[in-house]
Amino acid sequence: MSTSVKISSESKKRLEQLQAMLTLKLGRKIPQHEILDALIKLGTSNIDDLIKYFSKLKLPLSSSEIRKVLSLPSDWGVRTSEKEIDKVVYDVEDQI
Repeated sequence: MSTSVKISSESKKRLEQLQAMLTLKLGRKIPQHEILDALIKLGTSNIDDLIKYFSKLKLPLSSSEIRKVLSLPSDWGVRTSEKEIDKVVYDVEDQI
């Protein structure tokens, strides 16, 4: 059973380049659907790498990015206790 999947013209070009490289290395032409099947299998067995690829946050953060994050909190001039924060965040009273 086959299903069509739309990809960008850039991705199609890269798929054709990958197919050409595999043909040169292996000495036989691998159909594009088999290449895509293999890439999907590789993606599912390397899910952490795939998550990193799609993640907008690139880790580890650079020193300048760390300084930028640390500069975000600001003092609103209001004193807040840990219990008050727990109440708001977790909707719980003192659990001790």
